Order: sequence, then structure tokens, then C-alpha cells
Amino acid sequence: MAAKNFVLRTLQEFETLDEAWLVITPEREALGLAEMAPLALDESLDGTVKGLLYLIRELLQRQAVQPKLVLRFVFYEEDPVTLPPLAALHYQGLKGLVSALLAQARKRHLTVWAYESLVPRAPEYASYLLNSKTLQPGRWNMFGEKKTLMNTLFSKKETP
Repeated sequence: MAAKNFVLRTLQEFETLDEAWLVITPEREALGLAEMAPLALDESLDGTVKGLLYLIRELLQRQAVQPKLVLRFVFYEEDPVTLPPLAALHYQGLKGLVSALLAQARKRHLTVWAYESLVPRAPEYASYLLNSKTLQPGRWNMFGEKKTLMNTLFSKKETP
């Protein structure tokens, strides 16, 4: 019910909902999965996976009646390779969900954007999100190192 109330209160406050940005940055839990008590595990799942899933559901329902609503999913983690197990489940599971939503959106002619940073440079990533003219809805837009034959050979890197 909290997600529904959030969307309804947003509509009351602003009278319209034209665009929603969902920024996914996994929390790093202090304990490993094996050390977490069942109650702590349930609370963690409720607060991360379930909460965001219900919010996405409400936004998709809103988009069904208001097709011009733009949904943007932004994934950012400074070091996705070393995520703890529960954070990895959340982060990678949501990436899979968003991939499925992108495919659905293309079929239904709805606007869903997805972004991911492959490098840990938050200010440059934010600039990329707000200023890039080459981004496309309905597919993953990746921020990272540009690869060319020359910089592959000589390990020179440049940013988009």
C-alpha cells in the first residue's frame, strides 16, 4: 500500500506524473548472508526488493492508463563485482526485471529507459544521463570506456 500511496500523493502534489526516475544503488549489508538472522533477512528483502517491486508495479499501472509516462531506471554501483550476496541478488535481479520491462515496453509502444554505469565515476555518469543526445529508450544505455582498435592496442581510455 505504501507504493500506491506514494504515487497518489505525488499526483496530488504535482497534479501530473510525466516521468519517474528509479535509481538503483545496492546497499552493502554489514553481515554476510550466512550470518543474517531470518528476521533481518526478511526485513532487508521487504525494504529493498519488495518495496521497489511494488513501486514499479504502481508506475506500470499508471503508465497503462497514461502511456506518455516515461520510466527511467538508473543502475549505479561503484564495484558491482564485489557486492555481498543479498545486494547482488537485489541488483542483478532488478537488472533482469528491467530487461524484461524493456522488451514489454517495445511491444506496447511505451517509453522505458535503462542506464548502467560500467565505471565508478558518478559525476560523469550524471552528466551522461542528463546531457547525452545519443541515448535511446527501449534498450540499455551503457556509460563506460569507449573502445576502439587503437586504444585497445595501447590501453588508452576515453570517456563518452
